[in-house]
Amino acid sequence: MNKEIIIRLFTFFAGLYFVVEFILPKEINEEIGLVNIHESVSYGFLAIGAMAFGLGIINLIRIHGSKIIFLQKGAFYSLVLLLGFFSMTFFAIGDWKLNMESSKRAASIGLLQKFAEKVETTDKLELLKLEMKKIPELRDRADSLATLEDANKSSIIFQEASQKVVNEETSSWIKDGYNFLNKGVFVPLGAAMFSLLGFYIAAAAYRAFRVKSLEASLMMIAAVLVVCGQTSFTLMIWEGFSPIRNWLLQVPNSAAFRGIAIGAGVAGLVLAFRMWFSIESGSFGRKK
Repeated sequence: MNKEIIIRLFTFFAGLYFVVEFILPKEINEEIGLVNIHESVSYGFLAIGAMAFGLGIINLIRIHGSKIIFLQKGAFYSLVLLLGFFSMTFFAIGDWKLNMESSKRAASIGLLQKFAEKVETTDKLELLKLEMKKIPELRDRADSLATLEDANKSSIIFQEASQKVVNEETSSWIKDGYNFLNKGVFVPLGAAMFSLLGFYIAAAAYRAFRVKSLEASLMMIAAVLVVCGQTSFTLMIWEGFSPIRNWLLQVPNSAAFRGIAIGAGVAGLVLAFRMWFSIESGSFGRKK
């Protein structure tokens, strides 16, 4: 049995499981035992998806790394992509670790607050003060709890420390690097990209709304009415633009959107069946 047949069989039986689990009633699924294994199967597919994500990263490094090594066309852009990928991954993981440490400190403060409310002996009070000295936000306030009554009424101390942890902005080169890449590079690049797309949208709208046919004329009239119903200046001239705009968006536009959604749904279903029966299998089929 060659590799192609094995992949086709795995694809078919994996799809068959979810089809059967979705179509059959819950009572039948419980009788045949599908309900008991559904959670494990779902976790298995999540694990496969995670491995596919890892394969995507490996493929990205392999393709662009080969371009850089052999100085192929576009090697500079591949170098920029890989540098951005690795640097963003490094700083994102570092920022995540710092946030996790802050969350753990906040959780520890909350546990100590509950413990302080139930301190009844001197030994427990000393243990509380010892644990407080391990947390930077509580270290200076530990000695202020001289008696059991002070400990039982110390909730304000822990609340202030917890709020300090939540509001703090850790100043480190990890956070500075992450903020620079995210807010200083990624966000401006996204804004620039969408700003450039605005010109293409305007150009496409100009070509679509040129009155050359009956359909283009209807589209142009509808667009003008919607704009007039959206603009405060035109509403000051005549308030009737607003109900016309609402009718155009709720009736004709909704009807057209439903048609598009139904067509996309049918197309997605057909594509799913083609993938299930391995018709779309050119990536792992034999070369002809």
